[in-house]
Amino acid sequence: MRDGPVRSHRLQDYRGLHAGETILVCGCGVSLNDLPLDPPGITIGVNDIGRRFDPSYLVVLNPPSQFRGGRFRHVAESRAQALFTQLELGIAHPRIVRFRLGEYAGTDLSGATALPYTRNSTYVALCLAIYMGAKRIGLIGVDFTDDHFFARTGPHPLGREIGTIDREFGALAAAARERGVQVVNLSPRSRITSLPKAPLSEFVAAQGTTRPDPGTESGETHMSTRVADLQDLSVAVERQGRGIVGDFLDALAHTAAGLGCRVVRDLRSVAMRGDVIKIVWNGRGYRGRGHTLFCEHGWLPRWSYQISPGGINASSHLAPFAWDGTALSEQHARSLALHLSRLRERGPGAYRYMQTQVEPAADTPSEYILVPLQMEWDTNIQRHVPARFRRMQALLDAVSQADPPVPVIYKQHPADMRRGNRQLRLRLGRKQDAIWPHERANIHALLKGGRCRGIVSLNSNVVHDGIIWGVPAVVLGRNLWPQGDDGPFLTQLPGDWSRLFGLWSDPHRRACRDAYAHYLMRHQWTREDASDPAKVRALLVPGRAAAPQARGQRVRRLGRPEAVKVNVVAANRGWFFEDLKRHFAAASGRRARVVVSERPVRDAGAWIFLRTREAVQTPRPDHTVVQIHDMFDEGLYRPGGDRRCVEACAGAVFTHPGQERIVLDSGIDLSGKLTLKRPIGALQGFSLRSRCSGPFTLAWVGRPVIHGGVELKRVDWVVDAASRLGRELRVILLGERLERQYARLRKAGIDCRYLHRRAYPIERYPAVYRGFDCVAIASQSEAGPMSLFEALATGVPVVSTPVGWAQAMIRDGRNGFIVQCAEEMVSAIERIRGARNEWFQRRAEIRRSLGGYRLEGWVDENLSLALQTLGERGGAGEPRPCRILAG
Repeated sequence: MRDGPVRSHRLQDYRGLHAGETILVCGCGVSLNDLPLDPPGITIGVNDIGRRFDPSYLVVLNPPSQFRGGRFRHVAESRAQALFTQLELGIAHPRIVRFRLGEYAGTDLSGATALPYTRNSTYVALCLAIYMGAKRIGLIGVDFTDDHFFARTGPHPLGREIGTIDREFGALAAAARERGVQVVNLSPRSRITSLPKAPLSEFVAAQGTTRPDPGTESGETHMSTRVADLQDLSVAVERQGRGIVGDFLDALAHTAAGLGCRVVRDLRSVAMRGDVIKIVWNGRGYRGRGHTLFCEHGWLPRWSYQISPGGINASSHLAPFAWDGTALSEQHARSLALHLSRLRERGPGAYRYMQTQVEPAADTPSEYILVPLQMEWDTNIQRHVPARFRRMQALLDAVSQADPPVPVIYKQHPADMRRGNRQLRLRLGRKQDAIWPHERANIHALLKGGRCRGIVSLNSNVVHDGIIWGVPAVVLGRNLWPQGDDGPFLTQLPGDWSRLFGLWSDPHRRACRDAYAHYLMRHQWTREDASDPAKVRALLVPGRAAAPQARGQRVRRLGRPEAVKVNVVAANRGWFFEDLKRHFAAASGRRARVVVSERPVRDAGAWIFLRTREAVQTPRPDHTVVQIHDMFDEGLYRPGGDRRCVEACAGAVFTHPGQERIVLDSGIDLSGKLTLKRPIGALQGFSLRSRCSGPFTLAWVGRPVIHGGVELKRVDWVVDAASRLGRELRVILLGERLERQYARLRKAGIDCRYLHRRAYPIERYPAVYRGFDCVAIASQSEAGPMSLFEALATGVPVVSTPVGWAQAMIRDGRNGFIVQCAEEMVSAIERIRGARNEWFQRRAEIRRSLGGYRLEGWVDENLSLALQTLGERGGAGEPRPCRILAG
């Protein structure tokens, strides 16, 4: 890629700009939501894709009048590097590239001022990617299915032309192959079948196919598509028979293996091993140690799946749902309505007896209450149902005594058919009631059509099926549903049955029901999800939730303290703070609901400011924690300094002990403040390197920092050292703004690889670090640095100036060397290179010198500090001083 942005407004100046690189072409289909909010590498988006992320380039072919519902605002405010269009859009974007529309459905890209086109913008975006010289192109959000990524907007206007569109894309991809360009479809939902498909995570992980792996001996070996930081993970997946249960578990096992995990299918052989993650179905008879993920059928619909480390249904980490009284947004309401409509129309092929198009039996009463019977040995009955209802005869007796005004149909549980049909011999208390055998009683046939007036359930999923058909319910056990008398269901048999029949005529109850149904919909897994490497990876990485939290869903736990909203704030200036914001967001859980933003959210309970000077914006200093990440003094904390706001904040986080002295010397009293003083540490995913081959590899990680006219990171020290060490050396520059240093090393004949941050976010660092033999740090002022802890976590020796935590962490000759000048840096690197195998054998000892400093732990301690600003009980009041020091 050429150095610096292209400032021309001519199409021809973009020809070959990204020769040999990977480009993502992004449409506005639903699968775009599979892409991270900060996509790696180069992206070309279309239309209002900027409402999700800022693409590298934007293609807009429609005039403003064709954008409905305020969509054009996102085009007008686009922050793409360049906007490509054939129109006069009337907006003030700084770099609009005008081009002509060439041949319709053409594949010839030789023209200087025109691009081929069709009726959809993503075709032109794909042409532009080829025009720019991309070697690998992935399409995401090019679905042509119902809805856009941002809302349930209905059928695609070009959906009826999918045959023609598919042929057009196929022809363009074939022309691209003749040029040596690979085009793949990354959407599992896309109706485009003429392109080969690939999982998004594998495509992203393999972006190094045109950039050699730093750990290989030659540039011909491509980066593995396996997720390297899971290669030391063992996963045991229970084996089931054929059917939707076995298929789901098989898919999870296959995906985990593809991620690099060691997968076994015999749980008994590893049940007592705490280092193996277990994935079990239901878990009723499972006894074992270690982290276990429990799977079961889903809720809405039943043929989806649930997964939780806590257990199933009422034991799930998602239970119980609680509602704060806020109705669904219009967008979420449309989404739910469409989901329920699709379930009602599911028809043949759905999960066995749950087919929705089966009609009621001819002798079905005109009105009735449905009571689905349960198996008395079932986990849900034994653990989550009142003792008086754990026998089905007791349930029949209780319903009979409540004397509903319409007949009751008790439906046999399907498992009872295989156990002697005992439920068919239960005693009825009323002549008008009946027990229907399973084969006569399709659930949806009983619920549809308006005859069923209500459901009485212990813990049956029939309650959720009732939502599909608008049938209210009495729930007598615990499940995901809310606990309390003002939820979407009754929780006791009513004395007056009209309370049940008119339950959802109450707008409050109806709104709660919809919020609950939306919650269920958003937290389920599908068979396709089990084949999604990104989603399975998030499931297996410790500390991640089994399913994403519903966006915008505010949850209050009934019967326990409300999860406090903690707002983590930093303006988006790229690099490190954006990494931290992602990790804080991932830590959102029961203790705190984390919301990250560029400006403070005013209704939060507590605030954490990552950038010190921005803490002046906080709405409540007494509920605010401010972090300090550098060693700058210069009067910043004194009266009039732009960091004086630290004095008013309730808590302060020092990432180096020296920062505390700077603050104290500035006259700020810390005696009454909550404080945390410890290094950030490394990601949990860093693991020991496993090879020592190929050229000796020296690495520098970061980006140059200019402060007061001085370059503080002194990356040129490393460049000079590498030049003096000779050509039998590989240098990895991992970060950004390193074009000049990369050019110097290449000119000197040094084998140098520049791994730009766009393609190598922090989540990819663990795999890259395992190819290093030595990490060099030359900074003259720094509180960390992160690369110190990341290298030690990988077992890589460090050569560093006495900066940040280096003097405290590095023991000369054991895990690296402290150096005072560039000359000493050359000597130390040479010593490590001369004893390369010895240092490799010492890698476990080097890793132990890291101690317990992990980024995830640091994030948790920050959240604890923020909660302490609310007082001992997490509510309003004076903060209780508590000092947490580095161990």
